[in-house]
Amino acid sequence: MRFYYLPITLLLLTLNLSAQPADAVELSTKQLALIQSQGASGIKTVLRESKIDLQDAAAVHAFVSQIVFNQISEISAPASITEITSPLTIEIAKIALADYGSDKINFVIETISAGAADGVIKASENSNIDVREAIKYASSGSTSGAIHFALGNELDTAKATSAAASGATAGAIKIALGMSYDVLEITKFASSGSLTSAIYESLDANINVGEHIKASAYGSAEASVEAPVIERFKFMKIVQSNAAALSAAAIKASQEENLNIDKNIAYATAGATFGVKQAANGLGANTRITINPIPMDPDELNLYIVNSFSKEEAQIRRLPIIETSYEDDPDSRQVSPASP
Repeated sequence: MRFYYLPITLLLLTLNLSAQPADAVELSTKQLALIQSQGASGIKTVLRESKIDLQDAAAVHAFVSQIVFNQISEISAPASITEITSPLTIEIAKIALADYGSDKINFVIETISAGAADGVIKASENSNIDVREAIKYASSGSTSGAIHFALGNELDTAKATSAAASGATAGAIKIALGMSYDVLEITKFASSGSLTSAIYESLDANINVGEHIKASAYGSAEASVEAPVIERFKFMKIVQSNAAALSAAAIKASQEENLNIDKNIAYATAGATFGVKQAANGLGANTRITINPIPMDPDELNLYIVNSFSKEEAQIRRLPIIETSYEDDPDSRQVSPASP
């Protein structure tokens, strides 16, 4: 079986865009300084002054991007970026919850995460910070903030995790393509930051680790389909890079925390395969970006993702690799680790 791609002209007609260009808001130097000096109260003041509707994806995206871009200039260590994106996620989500209730709170979290990714990648271009490390820590902070916010307000932490991962990965993909960065590398670091944070935060909060691995993987995988399609870019290589990064992140964090590696890879694989399938069918759970269905063979799609996980696992754990050809195409290889 093969993947079936629509001709580009037809594909463009299938797009159903929920996201808008992130140019709806322009913050003044005074407003940015107020946010940096006053934190939560500054954010609330500027939101009110600017009359920003937190259900307006374009406005929130631009608002967050500019805040992150402004504050990155004073950061010397990439790990410190989490100290920007985590509290920013929490504070804006709190305001959205107070203003609109919980119905669309994950949409807001997703948009905040996308804006943070946008701002950090733009800022990295003119700084000495490695853009890959920058997006990893930005994504990590967004997920951390989403989980802390959800816990503090008795909301579904898994859904918040998925939204943060989806927004961060999609936001990173979009801006990477627009700025000619290596989108495969950017995708890897964005999704790995989200998944790693999901594991650590779940452990700290004593909540179900596997559920949050699956949720984070789902969100990133969903974005790995939707964002490239929106940007008119072939998505399968991005899907593959995302899957490899999720596998690597699950293994490394599990090793560090002495968790069951096989179980956590299974959770990540399940989340990724379902996320890609749902996105390709136009049924993504995180709705900042949506696309209409793309015709492709679901069995081969699942196999493609599982093979990406298996290959990465074999490389990290130094397992021997077995390669077998597909029956209908001897030049394509199915890669899986041999039994130890």
